[in-house]
This record gives sequence, structure tokens and C-alpha cells, in this order.
Amino acid sequence: MKQIPVEQAEEGMVLASNLSDSMDRVIMREGSVLTAPYLKKLARWGVDVVCIESEGDDGSSDEISEERIAAVEKLFGNLTDKKYMMALKPIALGYEF
Repeated sequence: MKQIPVEQAEEGMVLASNLSDSMDRVIMREGSVLTAPYLKKLARWGVDVVCIESEGDDGSSDEISEERIAAVEKLFGNLTDKKYMMALKPIALGYEF
């Protein structure tokens, strides 16, 4: 399993866990295959990170830690109405701070 920013997700990738919205409603189930329409919807819904299945995961540092996700959510939490700041949010997920 590997967590990646939704912008790095590609068609054909498979979700490794259920994907829930901010109200804990499941919007996509584990095992769902990502398609172009799904990827567009996820971006439109403000989904930042997805857990995907990965073959031969070597435990490298590509995985985004829960701490990093929480820190970015804290930084950007009150900026959801700021289009340009939301565009920077996925970049911040990949930045080591």
C-alpha cells in the first residue's frame, strides 16, 4: 500500500483502502480501479491523497506520513475557498518540512 497525492494517481491504479469524504462517508471502495472520470471527480471533491496498491513496495520514503498529512491539513484547513492555495496543497504534501 502506498499513499500518493491524487495528482500523481494514474488510470488503472487500484485503491488499497476505502476512500471517505470529510463526513466519513465512503465515496470509493477498496479495490476500485481509478479511471479518468474518477480522477477528475476526486480532484473536484477536494480529495488530496489516495492509498493505492503497489507491487513490490520496498517501503521507500515515497509514502506520505500521517503526520505530514495532518500538518498540511492544519496549514490549509481554512483556505478551501482560495483556489491558488488549494493548488499548492498537493505540492506541500510532497515537501519535507
